[in-house]
Amino acid sequence: KYNRVFFDTYSMLINLAQDAPKDAVRYKSLREMNKQELGAEIQRLKNSHINHNSLLVEYHLRNVIPFACLTFALIAIPLGLRPKQTTKGLGFGLSLILILLYYTILITGMTAGERGMIKPIIAVWLPNLIMGAAGILYSVKVIRGKI
Repeated sequence: KYNRVFFDTYSMLINLAQDAPKDAVRYKSLREMNKQELGAEIQRLKNSHINHNSLLVEYHLRNVIPFACLTFALIAIPLGLRPKQTTKGLGFGLSLILILLYYTILITGMTAGERGMIKPIIAVWLPNLIMGAAGILYSVKVIRGKI
């Protein structure tokens, strides 16, 4: 069954002053929870001996993503210091490849962390560690003049 209503203007009264029923429970998704709520949920699942790896991945991911900017800066600085022998198109293409590589490592790490193959904290920090180490090594080579 369905109702079809034709109208030019339709007025509907919604009582916003009425509180939700006391027994109504609102569940938040992982993305909606703040870090304290996420930590409490992790602790609750841990005490119940339920797999909580996906929550740990989400919890640590909230610290990892802001550090991605620093990681990309570690790579960008030596690229900017190199002699300008390349075209702008090469720099754009290289940046796309680096972002795709970072994202691939991040998604692979998140999946491995959620499945329990490696610890969730290591799984989500892995792309920052790999790309950061590559940026530092590349910086050292550029400074020494080997590239």
